[in-house]
Amino acid sequence: MKAKCLFIGATKYNYKEVNPSPVKYSLLSLMSYVVDIADVEVIDFEMLFGYPRSLNEIENFKEYVKKILKQKNPDVVAISCYTSFDYLATIDILEICRYLYPDAILVVGGYHPTAVPEDFLGNNSPVDYIIRGEGEEALREIINNSGKNMPKVILGKNLDLSMEKPLRYDLYPYKTDELYISLSRGCFHKCAFCVQSDDYINKYRKMDVERIKEKIDTASQYFPIKRLLFSDPIFGIDLEQTELLVEFLKNKYPHYSYWAETRIDRLTQELIACLSQLRIDLHFGVESLAEDTLLNLMEKTTNPQFYNESFYKAVELCQKYNVLGLFGFIMNYPGEQAKSSQYTLNQIRNVIEKYDEINVTFHINQYALYPGNKIYNMRHQLSEERGFFFPNDGWWRSKEPNIRQRSEACIASASLREAYNGNIHYWHEEKNDLLRRYVSKYNFNAYQFYQRDEIRSVINTYNSKLRVRDDYDKIYAIIAQSRHSFCKILLLYNQEIENKKSKKFIDSINRLFAYVTSDFDNQLIKAYLENEEIEKINGRIIDFEDLLFKEFKYNAEVLSKVQDEYSMTFLKTEYRVDKNGNIRKRK
Repeated sequence: MKAKCLFIGATKYNYKEVNPSPVKYSLLSLMSYVVDIADVEVIDFEMLFGYPRSLNEIENFKEYVKKILKQKNPDVVAISCYTSFDYLATIDILEICRYLYPDAILVVGGYHPTAVPEDFLGNNSPVDYIIRGEGEEALREIINNSGKNMPKVILGKNLDLSMEKPLRYDLYPYKTDELYISLSRGCFHKCAFCVQSDDYINKYRKMDVERIKEKIDTASQYFPIKRLLFSDPIFGIDLEQTELLVEFLKNKYPHYSYWAETRIDRLTQELIACLSQLRIDLHFGVESLAEDTLLNLMEKTTNPQFYNESFYKAVELCQKYNVLGLFGFIMNYPGEQAKSSQYTLNQIRNVIEKYDEINVTFHINQYALYPGNKIYNMRHQLSEERGFFFPNDGWWRSKEPNIRQRSEACIASASLREAYNGNIHYWHEEKNDLLRRYVSKYNFNAYQFYQRDEIRSVINTYNSKLRVRDDYDKIYAIIAQSRHSFCKILLLYNQEIENKKSKKFIDSINRLFAYVTSDFDNQLIKAYLENEEIEKINGRIIDFEDLLFKEFKYNAEVLSKVQDEYSMTFLKTEYRVDKNGNIRKRK
């Protein structure tokens, strides 16, 4: 008789509002690897409940977990604590499992247990086994041995991908049209900040292209896929295999869109020319462009000059081949100096100024101090040598509600603290300025893709039920065209007032412009729902843009003068804006 193995995906307490991934690849792979020796079932509480954000919601969540789990009777429970943000919920679920299933074997794995296995040790721990690293072989051994004669902390073995079992999509209970799929494991690089534990050897291994094709074909039978996301940290390492894969995808799944991540210093013209045959957007984790940060803190490269050149080249290649590219950066990184932070921001600004129109974007984010990697293990040394200040060591163990803020509440160095008076958000103002610049330079393809949250918000504000309509894509395209047109006019305003007016004044003009154009968006949606022809709606947008441009020329004359108050016209209505950014509508 087979053992009954229950796989559980935890959730995150007090986490930001995001759409969880319905298919957790780690659970899918583990489940598929032991299905021949166990009756398997998957429960994902992130999907079922979402993210509890208050003490009351957390208590309701625990009652919900009890209600769901008391219907089960597993021999083995394997729970994924994916990152440190999942830790508190994982512990609560494990304690509930121990109460409900006193004789079951409880196993935990994931990035956090790999990094901090001691979080699951101790006399009161409900856990029987902690798997560090890849868990397929270890979990199979636990099931086969009924959990006997094995160490509590098990170092997982790197799986030979030729031995990976066929993924049992048919047994996975949650469906999706955006599926993550892995074509390799491990990484060549050893970045100091990676969520992967510093002392776990995770060698790079790639899957044969024919097995990859089989994996995609099988997934397409069970999921209504619209978008395929390759979760490999460096996609396209083997150009010949990538060309074979792209040819397969182009011919068999041309209606899919695709996402992949790679490095700027590994991108070649041959690779991007190949990838441009698909509807693909690329992610580049640049992180920094400053020599000291790259070499001495991140260990991202050994050649900062070549890395900087690669950044400019990667942007240029995305532009040339019209491939959407997202370039990610980290601010307030442990130990980083003020001049290094400013250097990176200046480089981003320089590359934006090179182009009149762009199809790339830049994400600038605060560093979160995950445990277990090299930079985390250096935190005390960095405190002594560079003035790194981090008051919330062990932030993932606290039940206080502001978990995201606590994970990021650091000052990278004494240099940054002195330069910005201890403001951990020192880079936000410049980020917002850069954001205004590059969003206004998006071509239409980039705008409708990267500004999708804004476009959806406009539509949902009008009527949230519109998102279930079959013609939602047409409404989306109308609003995308409208907002993109407005962006070009707003750029003219920002160019007119930058370096001439106060930050508050600039922010007020941007808010006023958003206010006066939002009503027009509503008019467009209403016109479409009343069956106005698309050609006529497009004509409305052109006429509206012409009016805004004519008013800009008048307002630019007003703004060119130094005054205590500026009288400007938007949509034939007069507004007064004083030099401090206070707005009033003239009656």
